Amino acid sequence: MITMTVAQLMEAEAALKRLAVERLPVRTAHHVAVILRAVKPEIDQFVEVRSALIRELGAARPGGDAPVIEVKPEHREAFFARVQELALVELQLPIDPLEIAALDGAELTAADLIALDRFLV
Repeated sequence: MITMTVAQLMEAEAALKRLAVERLPVRTAHHVAVILRAVKPEIDQFVEVRSALIRELGAARPGGDAPVIEVKPEHREAFFARVQELALVELQLPIDPLEIAALDGAELTAADLIALDRFLV
């Protein structure tokens, strides 16, 4: 079981995607795939709620071919407060962490390892 906040998960998302394209031993690649399947619904939920907040507190920006919705200046403080509240939600992910030794040979940066901290032992 891995416990983390939505914010920590969102910080790890890019590093998880980079790890997913690394050539890894079969067992490690399988473990990474299990992690990705477990976190995807949580990431999708955060993006969906954040997008709904933008639509609720925003308006279409004038000009351009495709309408772009942005949060109105008078609603930005409320938007950021609500996103922050969402980011602090604690998640219980039903997965085991990866042993860091299993990543030997993977090309990851120190920033990736920091972002993946909750997923590693």
